[in-house]
Amino acid sequence: MNLTSIATTHNHTPFTPIQKLAKTNDLLIKQNSFLQIKQAAEQGVATMQVLLGHHYELGLSVTQSWTQAVYWYELAAQQNHTDGCYRLALLYESGKGVPQNIQTAIKYYTIAAQNKHVSALTRLGKLYYLGYADEDGGYRAFQLFLDAVELLGVEALFMVGLCYSRGIGTVQNDEQALFWYTQAAEQNYAPAQTNVGAMYEFGRGVEQDYVQAALWYEKAAYQKDASGLLNLALCYLYGRGKPISAENAVYYFTQAAELGDAEAQHNLGLCYQHGVGVDQDWQKAVYWYQQSMQQDYAPAIFHFGGCAWEGVGMAKNVDLAIQCFQDAARLGLSEAQRVLAIVMPKTESFAGSLKS
Repeated sequence: MNLTSIATTHNHTPFTPIQKLAKTNDLLIKQNSFLQIKQAAEQGVATMQVLLGHHYELGLSVTQSWTQAVYWYELAAQQNHTDGCYRLALLYESGKGVPQNIQTAIKYYTIAAQNKHVSALTRLGKLYYLGYADEDGGYRAFQLFLDAVELLGVEALFMVGLCYSRGIGTVQNDEQALFWYTQAAEQNYAPAQTNVGAMYEFGRGVEQDYVQAALWYEKAAYQKDASGLLNLALCYLYGRGKPISAENAVYYFTQAAELGDAEAQHNLGLCYQHGVGVDQDWQKAVYWYQQSMQQDYAPAIFHFGGCAWEGVGMAKNVDLAIQCFQDAARLGLSEAQRVLAIVMPKTESFAGSLKS
């Protein structure tokens, strides 16, 4: 019997009374479990307070509420509960259920990190890396990542590689960057797989090898890593480590674009504009340029302006076009600056003729 015949002959029978009773019992068990957790939390058991906060955060057996999550995590944090401090810090960092406050997040990450919480060490390191703490934040970040690595933190392996790659908190060293990226990549950490691919593509810390680059991008793309998808698309577009295939390029650009990658959105717009790997469609080009320009991606702003100038995929609008060219130029796009130098004298001359 083939798969089609199995699918068409299978009968979907309704739940039996026994099955319904079993589902009802499962629900009752979950409800009773929640009530027990809540009672223990109200009695001041820190572990249960964290668990109750987690229920509110995810909406498990209760209506989802960030505010309630913060409340219960805060009670646990007041007892110096490590995971309570960590989870409370996450909410202060993201501004969920409480006004965003990075310094308060650092405070609670620090408490959790002192208790060897690997994720807290990594998150705290990231905030130092981004310059939210003291002037010597780079060195402090590097040390925190190393501490997290000792506790087998996979993301920390990646961050150590990033520090070596950019010379933050340590001496810049491409070979060391590749080593640490590879450690994380081999544990299936997608951003590290993308960065290993980039090291091979550009010959940083290793001999340039497009095939190896494409291989690592493919691993990251399989996990829906937006940068991996974007870079794999470029491999297919230019034939680097993959046979040239505009159709495959569009396929991977689309996946990355749908994940919100601004460069992929712009590149997909270009594909639709020029009919590369897909039928030409100016309206879809405009759509993807709009998605990308919402993230201030200068090339997308420029090309959207070009569509407005020519009136393709949208109504002609010279004022909007010039505004887009100016915005792209302010973001440093030299092509936009050159176009402005050409079109502005013409539009000013035309405006002057209307007034005379």
